[in-house]
Amino acid sequence: MLKLTTGTAILACSILLMDLALLVQGSNQVPTLLQKLQSVQHTNEAAEKLLKLANSDSKVREELVVQLAPILDKGPQDPAQPWTNAMHLAGELKITEAAAPLAKWIRFNTGTGALSLSREAGLVDYPAGQALVQIGDSAVPALVEVLNRGNVYERWNAAYALNLIGSAQAKTALRDHLKRETDSTMRDFIQKSLG
Repeated sequence: MLKLTTGTAILACSILLMDLALLVQGSNQVPTLLQKLQSVQHTNEAAEKLLKLANSDSKVREELVVQLAPILDKGPQDPAQPWTNAMHLAGELKITEAAAPLAKWIRFNTGTGALSLSREAGLVDYPAGQALVQIGDSAVPALVEVLNRGNVYERWNAAYALNLIGSAQAKTALRDHLKRETDSTMRDFIQKSLG
């Protein structure tokens, strides 16, 4: 019986050590993966790996909280895919600290297809708007700032994002903005979205 318990303990320690080694390895990969994220050739693969690592390792997520905001703040480059992948990461990981840099680029449109009201209202071609919706209530203050200071196109996207978030906090932000909105079509949209 003692041999079995000792063997089980050794196996458990070995598994624990392997898990710790993987965690350390994941944390050490972040700088390299962030470089690859910004490389056109490797951006998709890097984004996928960073998402997996961040979902399994809180230290990786914490590092991305610090590292993604400056990348997003720089804005789109040509081609935009690396930057778009950074936006998707911020949204999927619900990184609150990325809300202000994302809001700055809420008007950035990646669409090449035909325009339609449903695509616009769903922010289909607006990755910053989509990421802000994924972040949810934590993004509401940044969206309110866009409503207060943005041009009409930015305000429309902020209103769409708040409508898609749909929480009580988002609806309050829309209700508060309704009184100040100068665009009559947007006022109608906000009134309808509030029910």
